[in-house]
Amino acid sequence: EKLANHISSEGILAAMNRMHEWELHLRGAIRNGLTKDELQAVLHQIAVYAGVPVGVECMRIARKVFAAEDAKKKE
Repeated sequence: EKLANHISSEGILAAMNRMHEWELHLRGAIRNGLTKDELQAVLHQIAVYAGVPVGVECMRIARKVFAAEDAKKKE
């Protein structure tokens, strides 16, 4: 249920163009087990329903967040 709430929040925040909040919720979703494959599906839906520019911005943020998470794991 937590993951479903995160996914819903991601879509709503993206549609509202709230990128700072989107990033924070993405970090929480990753901590709660969101996989890259699941995120890819979310990003696809965001691009379709909120628009490609919003989807691209979310993808940029996701890349940054996953890079930071990967760097933490290597420490």
